[in-house]
Amino acid sequence: MKIFLSWSGDLSRDVAAALQDWLPSVIQTVEPFLSSDSILKGSRWGQDLDAALESSAYGVICLTRENIESPWVAYEAGALSKSLASGRVCPLLVDLAQDEISGPLSQFQHTTLAKDEVLKLLSSINDASGPQSVDVSRLSKAYEIWWPELETRINSVLATYSEARKEAVREQPSSRTFRLLASRGTLINPGDESRNIAFKVETINLILASLGSALVSATDHETAATAFFAAGYGAGRTFGDRVLEKWDLEFPTDSIVDRVNRWCEFDSDVGWGRLKNDLTVDEEKGQISGTIRLADNFQTYKRSGDNHPDCSLMFGYIKGVMEAFCSGVPISVLCNREQCPMSHPFKRDCAFEVTIDK
Repeated sequence: MKIFLSWSGDLSRDVAAALQDWLPSVIQTVEPFLSSDSILKGSRWGQDLDAALESSAYGVICLTRENIESPWVAYEAGALSKSLASGRVCPLLVDLAQDEISGPLSQFQHTTLAKDEVLKLLSSINDASGPQSVDVSRLSKAYEIWWPELETRINSVLATYSEARKEAVREQPSSRTFRLLASRGTLINPGDESRNIAFKVETINLILASLGSALVSATDHETAATAFFAAGYGAGRTFGDRVLEKWDLEFPTDSIVDRVNRWCEFDSDVGWGRLKNDLTVDEEKGQISGTIRLADNFQTYKRSGDNHPDCSLMFGYIKGVMEAFCSGVPISVLCNREQCPMSHPFKRDCAFEVTIDK
């Protein structure tokens, strides 16, 4: 089965080339078509390309920031969608997030470079192979064997282009990466492989502590704490509203507990530390009680004492997220001082007691 690999731009081409080399190792019956390699020199380039578009049974469009507005990508996507059955054209998001896709390309089911997402893509390609498809168990085993090779090559490609971009222009906070520097203080979202702003915990900790000291000096501790609480609440409520809008479409039957668990899993990879949900929720009675635990909170890193107004940032943040998940019902968030790592050197978890504010 022929697979058409659509690309435009150097990064897109290199990712497509990696797929061209790798795909037949997992599914031996597929024949990837890449115009930069598959069209012979001296041939009628346009005719060969149109013939490949018409004869392909599946299309993968390697989308990047530099080609998302490319007329060439739009042309090939349109040609593939006309010749292929629904569900057989898949944009592969290289350094983009799904919420950044708009226009005609948004009609397709997108895939990211996350391991589980690429497996779904391979399963879809295998299903489209008809009689040539391989057994599902064999596909899974082959995928586990060959995945590290693709991951390593894509990492190398993205690292190269990341360095090139840094030389050209300062990297914007919204840029994406693929498990690049997954440790050493860099925060990533392994769910869709997007990277949030990378920072060292020492740096952000010093910034917050300095802001807190300046506010206390200019006003007082209570006023400073109130300011941090308001900032945290605003950020948490905005974040909660945005992810809930997305999750309501993807997971319409989620309960409040499901939402909180999903948030804790996500935020543990890109946020303040490792969140754990220890809440009891009775939606019929309108009752919430229990604790949101935060381990490895970067605000408490290498600090002691409990007189830090910026800790109120987390109170506000949790309150904002929880109120978004509870349709605006007022939530109370209090610190369990017996669990505070800054008051007790042998404690690791910040414990935030959450209840309905009646």
